Amino acid sequence: MLAARACVGALLLGWGLGAGADPILAGRILNPVTSAEPVAGTRDPAVSGDGRFIFFVSTSNNLGAIANGALNLYRADLAAATPPALSLVLAMAGLGNGNTFAPSASNSGSVVAFETLATNLGGTQGSWSDVYVSLQIALPQDEIGFDTLLVSRGLGGAAPNGASRHASMSADGRFVAFWSDAANLVAGDSNAAPDIFLVEVDGGMLGPTERISVDSNELQIAGWSRALSNNAISSDGRYVVFAADATLDGANPGTIEDVYLRDRSVGATTLLSRFSNGTPFSAAADQPSISTNARYVAFRSFQTGAGIGSSRIFLRDRQSNTTTSIPAPPTAASCAEPRVSDDGDIAMNCASSVGGVAQQAWLRRGSDGTYFRLSSTPANADGNGASGTLIDLSDSGDVVAFDSAASNLDPGDSNSNPDVFVAIEESVLSAIFADGFD
Repeated sequence: MLAARACVGALLLGWGLGAGADPILAGRILNPVTSAEPVAGTRDPAVSGDGRFIFFVSTSNNLGAIANGALNLYRADLAAATPPALSLVLAMAGLGNGNTFAPSASNSGSVVAFETLATNLGGTQGSWSDVYVSLQIALPQDEIGFDTLLVSRGLGGAAPNGASRHASMSADGRFVAFWSDAANLVAGDSNAAPDIFLVEVDGGMLGPTERISVDSNELQIAGWSRALSNNAISSDGRYVVFAADATLDGANPGTIEDVYLRDRSVGATTLLSRFSNGTPFSAAADQPSISTNARYVAFRSFQTGAGIGSSRIFLRDRQSNTTTSIPAPPTAASCAEPRVSDDGDIAMNCASSVGGVAQQAWLRRGSDGTYFRLSSTPANADGNGASGTLIDLSDSGDVVAFDSAASNLDPGDSNSNPDVFVAIEESVLSAIFADGFD
């Protein structure tokens, strides 16, 4: 079962699209001890960089911790050697008294950032959502717990005067970037617009809050910064990608928003939504995601023109300084929310070009451009509900998690709620079974 070794044994589905690096739809999150499906479903998946852990949120009352009606954050362990009783844990210091959303995990899965409306997790919260980080700690009798710390802090310990959301955790677990419309997180915030911020959380010690959405002269930008991807920061926290209504580094002043990269080491903010010849896009671009090795940035844009496909997804290769229009998957139209691996694999959701077919989750291999529909039934049909609204993948692209409202991906799906599904590359899945998993 996949729920934390997570329901791999409960569901093993394939596509029959050939051999090699094919992903296998291994299953969905279940209770690892009882194999019961979550009665209220699961959502908002995040994958640790090494592919071992899947974070998600749920209000279900049959996942171990006593439910309290709020969405709480859990961590499922896919390692076959982990005892079932320890493979699904609450990934916060205690149950929150408000809903938690959109986690983002470190490479090892020992640190996770998230946004929450809960007010009982410590720190001086505002009246809106806040960003927290949880760090794994050891408990007596080999149990696993987490310390939880407030990241979105007002100056001088004051409550933030606006919402903080869309957390992104660096792979090394040291930095959290996030979006906020609070104006009291840093001094001199007078642009009356949301910004992107970053806080160092190394070893549970919180550093000062740094504003990321600034120009190369460290000056605030006038326009709004957009929602941040949960994969918006490089492995070591040096680079952060974001979208904003700004005209920086030669951006076209006629666009609504553009995609930028902030290099914290040299204090430079550069435009990424541009063609390979350096010409800036003339249409809006947003939803950037950066690979942990910082080579690739995938983003969405409404740019059109010769050689540009309908998917709206673009891949910027920072090593070759090229921008590629990614073709739409078969029977798919426009796509959104791309996530990119260190090998240039892209996970995304795409609307169907076939009438009456729901949004599907897709993976495109960077090595050869091969597409795999992740939200496939045992008979290789489309999922009958929207899939991939939130999607995430490991650093290597070998493990992908996505949410789905489809009820036909798993023959045993009867909870009438969205679930988190996991697709695992064939060789990785074989290694799980070879390690004694059944």
